[in-house]
Amino acid sequence: MLNFDAQFNLYSIVLLFGTFQGLLYGLVFAIRGTVQKRLSDALMSALLLLLCLAIVPFLLGFIGSSLVYNELLFFPFGIGLLIGPVIYFYLKTQTNTEFRFKAQDALHLVPYGIYLSYHFAIFFRDQGFVQQWISSVHLPYHIPSVIALGVLISNYIYLFRSVKYYYEYQSWLDSELSDTEDVNLSWYRTYLYLAIGGVTISWGIKTLDWWGIQLTYTQSWWEYVGLSAIIFVASISAFNQPQVIYLEFKPEEKDQAPEKPLLDSPELERWRQKALRLLEEEKIYLNPKLTLSEMAEQMGVNNNLLSQVINKGFGKNFNQLINDYRIEAFKAATQKPANGHLSILAIAMDCGFNSKATFNRVFKKAAGISPKEYLNNSGLPS
Repeated sequence: MLNFDAQFNLYSIVLLFGTFQGLLYGLVFAIRGTVQKRLSDALMSALLLLLCLAIVPFLLGFIGSSLVYNELLFFPFGIGLLIGPVIYFYLKTQTNTEFRFKAQDALHLVPYGIYLSYHFAIFFRDQGFVQQWISSVHLPYHIPSVIALGVLISNYIYLFRSVKYYYEYQSWLDSELSDTEDVNLSWYRTYLYLAIGGVTISWGIKTLDWWGIQLTYTQSWWEYVGLSAIIFVASISAFNQPQVIYLEFKPEEKDQAPEKPLLDSPELERWRQKALRLLEEEKIYLNPKLTLSEMAEQMGVNNNLLSQVINKGFGKNFNQLINDYRIEAFKAATQKPANGHLSILAIAMDCGFNSKATFNRVFKKAAGISPKEYLNNSGLPS
């Protein structure tokens, strides 16, 4: 009979909280992904459930259950070879609403498939065979160490690929959108660095183990506390992530694209003047959702040519150009007595900004001070 006070202590309760959070949100993402047909939600559900699966053996151990070491001996609880691909493809599905898996993407699952097949081939044998296999083959041939090394290498590869992909996406956003607040995925950057830190700690623990310095069960607990923290960050942040109707980032197509023909000076200036006319006469920057594609369509050119005109003709990317016009419009609007009754945010929204957070960030980056400080320095009411 279980002693409740003895079994449910700090160690088990913390892991239980992380597991419950992961299971709950995993279910929520699975339902939302099915109903709204969001592939990214399906992958986030998988990610959270996989992290829970990694915690379960330690959770059961701290509760006092011997289930993992008896009935579930050699069950494939390890999810390390699958976690990297899920993290990477979640990012791809969030940045490209048209993303669909292709046959070649199955290659990313091969290492985990080998691990799964190996464990299930032994797990479904009788317990005596399993114990004999562990003592005569699994441990003597250092198979756990080989798997652990493969997991660590796989995690680093996919995490660094994800970081590279993330920064390419950020660069693309600035060249394509005037308002990136809802789609910049800043929380996922934080998650990626947390995951890299977690993998590094795991690498350190495995290295100590290979040197014969084994952590105690309670010392290893901290690694799973870290997993619980990652579950918490990922589940809440991903749930609150705004979902855009259409977003299409395809770095592989950008890499294969032919070199853009360079515009000569007269032609560059001609297109620059057309862009200026749209900005200064038609004030297209007042559209809070203005994109490079929309501006290119109004000018009658393709995206590549307009991007070159903006980069070379104005010395800025699309996002900087549009937001600089919005900032100047805001400054001019604050000088008008007729706007004296309006709040800072109201004026900013009238000038094309779509949110307070975007306005404050963009203004401070451009002016070096906050909008309120600018107004105070100008002697205007804030």
